[in-house]
Amino acid sequence: MVDYILTSLLLLGLLFSVVYKAKAHPDGNQYFFDKMNTNAMRGFWCIIVILVHVPAAYQNKIQDMAGSFAYIGVTFFFLTSAFGLTTGLKNNPNGKYCFWRRRFPALLIPSFLANLFVAGMLLLLTGEKKSIGSIFHINSWVMWLMFCYVVFWLSHILCDNSNICEFIQDAVIILTSLVLYFLRNGEIIDISFWPTEIWGFIWGSLLARHLTKFVAFTGQQWLKKCILTCIAALFLGILYLKFKTIVFWGEYLLKIGLGIAITLFILQLNIRFSISNKYAAFLGSISFEIYLIHDAVMSVIGTLFPQAPSGIFIIVSVVTSIVTAYIIHKCVVILIAQVYKIRWFQVKGTNPAE
Repeated sequence: MVDYILTSLLLLGLLFSVVYKAKAHPDGNQYFFDKMNTNAMRGFWCIIVILVHVPAAYQNKIQDMAGSFAYIGVTFFFLTSAFGLTTGLKNNPNGKYCFWRRRFPALLIPSFLANLFVAGMLLLLTGEKKSIGSIFHINSWVMWLMFCYVVFWLSHILCDNSNICEFIQDAVIILTSLVLYFLRNGEIIDISFWPTEIWGFIWGSLLARHLTKFVAFTGQQWLKKCILTCIAALFLGILYLKFKTIVFWGEYLLKIGLGIAITLFILQLNIRFSISNKYAAFLGSISFEIYLIHDAVMSVIGTLFPQAPSGIFIIVSVVTSIVTAYIIHKCVVILIAQVYKIRWFQVKGTNPAE
């Protein structure tokens, strides 16, 4: 019972970080899906992702229920990344020739620094020694995000017609998702991959391309569409619980449909409500570092306190992940600022701090 109470309090605190000082915009939200809102939502989802990775020995029903939605968080990370890339390209078409100078350091520097921090933490607290090569290990999700970046970059480099570029980009991602899904399902390969979540990259690109039309459409009969998207999400969620074990139709197509419904419901809400508080902004600013570090943090806590109750383990893991991620993030900001002072990484017409 105590574990359930502690986990519920954690989730209530997380919900508070989103709704506190949320601003209503009855006539439409000029801040829809801006940096503040997307960061805040990334902060929310990164904590949910932690919950799905809690080791079996420390799980409880409340944590398991919340963690079941973690795949929406991963989808959302792909979505916001594509949205940022596509919006940036719309604002600066010439950026396609050198966008990697900004994007890849922003992924790799935090990854390598997190690996270094993990190696030091394990050595200090558990005596475990990591190899030098482990410092340059790239998280599998980061690799797939980089894959999407490369597809985006190549599709826009190889042709000038934006419609053809977008078609090539989406077709490659869809084909990759389907091929690797069937290979993994048939146990031909053993690979960490997100065949349904990676579709979020397509959703983000589509949203950026048709943002004005989307805002105009969702703003009309707002309440009705909120109710409809909520009902659709609940209906598909029930279907998914029942049929998720069915190959392709359940665990792939139905899962994608549920992800779309939940994402649309969240976006529909964001049309009239914006998130604006320092807690959400803080979590969002370090969400990537939290994702990179949380598995190692839970591993260390589990080693040091193997008999810890579920609720205590989860709260300590989340708090420690946040504190550790904040320290890493501060170091990342300094290192990236130094990298962008190197002439090779300077991009004309862009702001490296973005």
